[in-house]
Amino acid sequence: MILSQPLPLTGRDFDNLEPNEQTQYLHGALVKVGLFPAKTPISLLQGIIRVMQANLNTSYQPRTRYEDVVHLINAEKGDTNERKMRETQWGYHVTQLNTMLVPGNHMTMSSTSQVEQWIMTLWQKLNYINNPLLK
Repeated sequence: MILSQPLPLTGRDFDNLEPNEQTQYLHGALVKVGLFPAKTPISLLQGIIRVMQANLNTSYQPRTRYEDVVHLINAEKGDTNERKMRETQWGYHVTQLNTMLVPGNHMTMSSTSQVEQWIMTLWQKLNYINNPLLK
């Protein structure tokens, strides 16, 4: 399920809460908007949070450079400096980097309506018809 708009939460909503209370507060908000059924155990959300923390705290550096093209798709809404830094970092690890700026933010850019707007451009860049690997 994808939300049509962001959760009505801010960092300030969590500032004065202990970690366990923060999780409970987020759980309540997810239930309220219908992303989680009311009977969803808090342990499910705790597991999701642990996975996200692990992902954010993991730094992977490839041993060798990827010798082909990589298509990096970025959301147009967001921090421009972060996007440029990400593009620069990816450029160190690939021989050819094709960047693409698409409508939406990092959450909405993969919704069906957004994907329909940019998929044809990506498809053309992939050059499907002339790619001997796909024949």
